[in-house]
Amino acid sequence: IQQTSIMGEKCRNDNDDIVLVKEMTALMDNLLVKWEGLKRDCEEKHDKVERTRDFYSWLLDVGEEQAWINEKIKSLNLDGTRDNLPAVNRLLKKYDLVERELDTHNQHIDTVRIATGNQI
Repeated sequence: IQQTSIMGEKCRNDNDDIVLVKEMTALMDNLLVKWEGLKRDCEEKHDKVERTRDFYSWLLDVGEEQAWINEKIKSLNLDGTRDNLPAVNRLLKKYDLVERELDTHNQHIDTVRIATGNQI
């Protein structure tokens, strides 16, 4: 576009035909207006794509956290733990592990919350 504009200016300066110069000037102005519109449309589309990417990234993070929570709920099932002491001890160990993992996941959730502007 820049080179076309420069060539147009050169032709306008070299040509004495007023009608041709006016027509060429109108065409160049029209070209520049369309080019600016195209650039604006591309920037808008880029912004929309970025927002969509951020939203899908957020959905992925939320989905991972939900899967983790469901996994931990299933692993901490209380069925059969009242039958014997070793089963109770295994469950206590699981609870300790989940508490440590929960601290890590809380940090991750805080990171996601900050990245989305506390919109969770």
